[in-house]
Amino acid sequence: MLIETAIASCVLYAGERVYKSLKETLVKCKQINQRATESEPSVSTAETDDEGQITEQNQSLLPVITKKNRFLSLMLGFTTIGVLYFGVRSIDLRTPWLRFPNTSIPFLPNSIFLYLSLFPFMIMSIWSAENDWKRSRTFYAMLLATIIACGFFALLPIYAIRMNVSMIGGIVGWLWRMLYSTDTATNLFPSLHAAFAYLSASDLHEKEGCWSWLAPLWATAILISTLTTRQHNIADLAGGLLLGISCQKVGEKYLGLPEEDQSDKLQSSE
Repeated sequence: MLIETAIASCVLYAGERVYKSLKETLVKCKQINQRATESEPSVSTAETDDEGQITEQNQSLLPVITKKNRFLSLMLGFTTIGVLYFGVRSIDLRTPWLRFPNTSIPFLPNSIFLYLSLFPFMIMSIWSAENDWKRSRTFYAMLLATIIACGFFALLPIYAIRMNVSMIGGIVGWLWRMLYSTDTATNLFPSLHAAFAYLSASDLHEKEGCWSWLAPLWATAILISTLTTRQHNIADLAGGLLLGISCQKVGEKYLGLPEEDQSDKLQSSE
């Protein structure tokens, strides 16, 4: 117990130092970008290709996710998220807290389809983003949310009692067995399903057409499915939504991404 407490204290201290250093670096980079903006016309900081997509951003601290590199970005992004999400369960810092299922919410086995639909929803939000600024914002916000959530998973593990799905047949039963064999029962708070659903919907609902109402509806269905599959509870969802909103704001303010209005102006000029 003493060893686990000491390890956890060291991790918290190291995390605090890294956070402070990262914050100072981001503030300095932002100041440098502001001085560069004042000395040079804003239009000269970016170029567009034949489709009006941003191809170069001198002010961006991170690579801009464009139409040309979105496939590779999705592959790298999902790989990074997977390594972090599944790798954190090998870090045993504390004994997980036991959580009993909330029997007031019905268990609906078929809602696993909605639960797993998060992944194509995430892909669509990156692939079909309205412009490169929103695509980059969503991409890096998802990565940041994963990093922060994995810190909670390591330091605040919560073990959820899983449902007995051995009697469920067909494709529904197969999906449940696949989920339970690959997912971990301790990555609960905050809910990354909630964070990713919010970020994806926030990106897609601003597009013209059916996405303006379909994206929020789809995200809401995913949130409900996390409850009806007994994968999360209300507290997990609240934490996940707060995480998603916070990471989106950090992406807009501190990651040095190109400005949205500049991105729209440059793309519409082609």
